[in-house]
Amino acid sequence: MHKQSRHWVILPLLIIAGIGTILQYRMMREGISLWEDSYDYITAAINLIDLGKYGRIDGFGDFKPLTHFPPLYPFLLAAPYSMSIDILEAARWISSIFFGINLFLIGWTIRLLSGSSGWAIFGALLGCISESLINTHLWALSEPPFFTFSMLTLLALNTFFNKVDSRRWLMIAGVLASLATLTRFAGFALIGACMMALLILPDDQWLRKIRSALIFLSIALLPNIVFMIRNYLQANTFTDDPGIAWHPPTIEQWQDLSRITLNWILPDVIVENLSGAFTLSVLLVCLGILIIAIALGYKRYWMSSFQKNLWNRHFLSLHLIYLLAYSGLFLATVFIWRRITPADNRLISPIYLSTVILISSIAGVFWKSSGRISRSALLALIVLLMSIQGLRYRNIFRLTPQEAYGLSAPKWRTSETLSYIATFDGGRIYSNEIQAIYFHANRNAIFLPTYENPATGVRRPDYERNLVNMQRNLRTTGGLLVIFYPERLEEQYLEALTENLIIIETFPDGVIYGYLEE
Repeated sequence: MHKQSRHWVILPLLIIAGIGTILQYRMMREGISLWEDSYDYITAAINLIDLGKYGRIDGFGDFKPLTHFPPLYPFLLAAPYSMSIDILEAARWISSIFFGINLFLIGWTIRLLSGSSGWAIFGALLGCISESLINTHLWALSEPPFFTFSMLTLLALNTFFNKVDSRRWLMIAGVLASLATLTRFAGFALIGACMMALLILPDDQWLRKIRSALIFLSIALLPNIVFMIRNYLQANTFTDDPGIAWHPPTIEQWQDLSRITLNWILPDVIVENLSGAFTLSVLLVCLGILIIAIALGYKRYWMSSFQKNLWNRHFLSLHLIYLLAYSGLFLATVFIWRRITPADNRLISPIYLSTVILISSIAGVFWKSSGRISRSALLALIVLLMSIQGLRYRNIFRLTPQEAYGLSAPKWRTSETLSYIATFDGGRIYSNEIQAIYFHANRNAIFLPTYENPATGVRRPDYERNLVNMQRNLRTTGGLLVIFYPERLEEQYLEALTENLIIIETFPDGVIYGYLEE
């Protein structure tokens, strides 16, 4: 009876997943949204098939191995591209399909954690209309498969904890964690969380715990080590990371992040009217309430009879450890690692996903052990939350199919500057928007010389030499210097770039320079 009651929920979860896939695909009717990282993923996928190499062709015509991003997402894109499917359409389908898979996994995880089919359906529906998850799946980026492999890793590790003959599930968990890390390097937080769980959760001898942890670690890390050795051999770097340096976000950045986070639970009309330090104060209050709710719910969970079920004894703790591990990685990233990584919805989306799973699961257990008044209050909160998300989803569903974002936005598709470049058949092109030129003008361009490394904030010692080389290349090849939105550049920097050059064309979104003939 218990097995039947647990498995009947599969059908409604599959229905939600299917509907979510279709709706997500429809939202990208104008095409999948593209970001700067999408350029690296897509060019790497194309070159995997066309050249058999993982990387891109730069504006000089030279091949550059890609080391900054792991290879699995480009491999996923390359598979349909190898069958002559347009790669942007393939990215659209991949993102939509993984959206449906993730909805199913959210629901199934909540079902195992809470023992409630109703709360499993609620969690899947909440994910289906969640602005945070929808936005993350609108882009040609690696988060959708990363979510899938992360949730599957935790499911496999939970199975290992609860089966007598479970060594193969430990190895499966290691393989899945490796796939997550080969999708996003943020998967190292997942590997760390699983290692901590293997060492502290099972009621077993320490020797067995250590052995299990080492088996998992070796399987999870080996493919990533191979990839990094490849990087070092081809590009003399393991991951092209700038190293550790102290660079805390500004108050303004924290306020922007606070608004993104508060959007998870508060209506737009409230979030939009929050300003200044008050935004941070509201976020801290909400975080405090959330931490208290998780702590009390965790205690209630362990006091309930449900946690004694063999399949759920350690699962909630496993998810909580992962939430803490990823949150720690997030803080390390924005404070001491990867200076230019924006603290945005993409970076914190795994935190949102884990929070939805934890809160829904704890609420499911709380519901079973509560009286009428407590259930009524919980039901009122559910209705309020679903109403907020539902209204926001209506706006997203109405507006998103009419436009894409980032480098797919209408301003790029209708750019006169890009139209001019598309018809240019001369020499090399230097620009501050090489990704837009690639996607909309089908040309490989060269980054402008910069006097500062954006990843480290340190002045480049070869800046002046690169300026001279650019001038020489423009003169000898008859190339172009294309600056989009020049008003955004410092006046002194712009003068250095355009010295000895003349304006060939001026458009609303850019200025095109050429070499001044003597």
